[in-house]
Amino acid sequence: MGLPSIHPSIHPSIHPSIFFTPLSFSGGREGGYTWTGCQSVIYIDVDVSAHSKQSGKFPNCLSRLLGLYCAPQVKFYGNIVSYFAFLFLFAYVLMVDFQRTPSIAELVLYFWLFTLVSEEIRQVRPKVYIQELWNILDVISILLFCLGLAFRLTTKLLYPGKIILCIDFVVFCLRLMAIFTINRTLGPKIIIMRDLFFFMFLLSIWVVAYGVAKQGILIENDNRLDWIMRGAIYEPYLVIFGNFPENVDSEWRSAQCNPLKPKCPVLNEKEMPVFPEWLTIVMLCVYLLFANILLINLLIAIFNYTFEEVHDNTDRIWKFQRYQLIKEYYSRPAPPPPFIILSHLYLFIRKLVLWNAPKFQTAFSKALDFRGKEEEELLSWEALMRDTYMISERQAKSQSMEGRIQDSSQKYNPAESSLSSSQIQAIRWLNTSKCASE
Repeated sequence: MGLPSIHPSIHPSIHPSIFFTPLSFSGGREGGYTWTGCQSVIYIDVDVSAHSKQSGKFPNCLSRLLGLYCAPQVKFYGNIVSYFAFLFLFAYVLMVDFQRTPSIAELVLYFWLFTLVSEEIRQVRPKVYIQELWNILDVISILLFCLGLAFRLTTKLLYPGKIILCIDFVVFCLRLMAIFTINRTLGPKIIIMRDLFFFMFLLSIWVVAYGVAKQGILIENDNRLDWIMRGAIYEPYLVIFGNFPENVDSEWRSAQCNPLKPKCPVLNEKEMPVFPEWLTIVMLCVYLLFANILLINLLIAIFNYTFEEVHDNTDRIWKFQRYQLIKEYYSRPAPPPPFIILSHLYLFIRKLVLWNAPKFQTAFSKALDFRGKEEEELLSWEALMRDTYMISERQAKSQSMEGRIQDSSQKYNPAESSLSSSQIQAIRWLNTSKCASE
């Protein structure tokens, strides 16, 4: 006999972690269960007739297998296997079978991507879809694939199209990180990756500032865009990792001065640098000070702070992530890509014939529609989880260092132990007023 299905979206005012507090479960009297958790034993009467009637809807093995196949967990693992197969086929086409005329494997890849695009279109909801990071990665990967495919189908841009598809493969692999949200330990840690974007913005300010100033001082009127970007961005970025520049002082190499290589620094009649060497060296020292010491240590400090914050709330963050994952795959068609196109065709045909396509997203809300006794059982379960959560919070507070010090001060203070709480508060107030007057 299973427990009643509970979900935090029903009553969002209640703390979400109470729905997932681990409790030990044991069967009790007929029609009831006993939950043991946080040093408390609570008995709740549960009417099993409703569940038995509900289970009667699946009289045969075929219906039970269909219910198992449509379960969110089975859909999730099926989509993971399908996504790994898609990445394998994508890598095979890029490395082994990329011809001027698309091969059969490449055509299968295009059809597979079409099924992924159709599923993304089905999931689009205004003002909600774009707020999810994984949906943004999906949009970027699809747009890059379409751009690479458009280049690939032309004769002159075949190789640039392949380069774009190779970059798109990296984005598809990054999208694979979403499967770690199911893990209690690794799932919440993905949030740390967001701090990297903030750090890269700070680092880019210093890289561009130093690179443009250095390029303007050393090189005069260089009109080659590739070497401008190399001297203003690429070389300053490599300096952070220990690549010391060779043209900031007089130790530059004249062998580099030819049309196919970067221009030499500005020289005088004696073939010596005109630029003030002390200025470029001071700029380099300041840049290394801020980039290598300040910003790198700032990144480590940000990661440590975020890691501690996430680690303290790992269980809560993971529960919200798991809820979103279950909700997504509950409303998702059962077949994984590319076979998901069959479900999309069914929805499309039914929309054309009946003008009323079935909406997968409403099935989740209907499954959580409790009435009558089920609502009473839900309220009892919520009250149980609330009390369990409050008890666990009190235990955690009492086991902390502050709670132990407070308990010790009350235990070993005989003068206050014999007084009432109001008298103790009055004495503390008088002591506070006396210290303030002094």
